[in-house]
Amino acid sequence: MEYKKQLFKFDMARINNLSLYTFLVAFLLGMLINFLIAKNPLLITSKVYFDIILIIAIFIVGLALHEGIHALSAVVFGKIGFKSVKFGVNITQGMLYCHITKPIKVGAYRIMLLLPALITGLIPLIISAFLGNIFLVMVFSMLLCGGAGDFVMFMGMSKLKSDTLVIDHPKAPAFYAIYESDKTPEDFQEVTAEQEEELLQEMKKSPFTTKDGQKKNGMLKTFAILIFLALAVLIVFIIGIIMSFL
Repeated sequence: MEYKKQLFKFDMARINNLSLYTFLVAFLLGMLINFLIAKNPLLITSKVYFDIILIIAIFIVGLALHEGIHALSAVVFGKIGFKSVKFGVNITQGMLYCHITKPIKVGAYRIMLLLPALITGLIPLIISAFLGNIFLVMVFSMLLCGGAGDFVMFMGMSKLKSDTLVIDHPKAPAFYAIYESDKTPEDFQEVTAEQEEELLQEMKKSPFTTKDGQKKNGMLKTFAILIFLALAVLIVFIIGIIMSFL
């Protein structure tokens, strides 16, 4: 049986923007709830520097769990073996990824995309906002926004039937829809070698540059947002210090 593949790729700039906006909304809402409701909104331990070390450790473990859940859900729901799962890192784009080497159905792929952010991000974020403290809210907001690429890819599958076979791209936020040669949909466009090469070249570039190598204005916005977040955390620390003397 012969098969044909259609490539679905997604813009890294869109993913990065969604990641930043997701963090901002999650962190600000979680922080507000935390200050209004939580009984111990500031510190996990008795020392700020212990908390910083702890949230760094939680973040690192959370990143590993995120990719591990991708793999486990692909094995369980996609019914493939662990040998069909590969892990990697793209330093230029600043992302970890989990790649499955065998096709699975769209329904299983959707679960594979969303489950990690739900387990390592959204659920612990909600719990931390109501019962934890600001440091946990921050780290789980970061882990939630790490699923931005998964969210974008999930939305990109809206027109595919649940029994369509898909396989993700080994090095990019993209996937292939796979069809039997005589059962392709009306809007089918078979992937070309030029598309493959273009995608690989895009993944070698910084997400803050355009196709002609110029810096994007979005980079300045990114830095402005990061500065805002740094100031927000600093203010939280100051409030914590003040409250410790009251």
